[in-house]
Amino acid sequence: EPTTYLDLSNQVRVLETIAHLARSQDVTVLMTIHEPNQAFAYADAVVLLRKLAVLEGVDPTTAVLRDDVTSVIASGDPLAVLTPANVQEAYGVGVDIVEHGQRRLLVPSD
Repeated sequence: EPTTYLDLSNQVRVLETIAHLARSQDVTVLMTIHEPNQAFAYADAVVLLRKLAVLEGVDPTTAVLRDDVTSVIASGDPLAVLTPANVQEAYGVGVDIVEHGQRRLLVPSD
């Protein structure tokens, strides 16, 4: 999570630097971001995960996921993945998508 604990200007600086390095060095960058608007702005592809509950009394070091349980809600292009329905499932918050210039932003619904 490269932007954790950073103020807004430093978040932008870090993400712009990562994007520049990825383009100029022709490398793939894999990172965790909890801010979907940053994914809209900087990601070519995203994987949206659901939070899996920690079960009381289960040792996480020995727990095994069942085959019918997945943590992936959707993956692919940010515009296709970061939909209001998917974000609601992942974060438990209703959102609307707002167009601002060339960008799309997720904002909490009323």
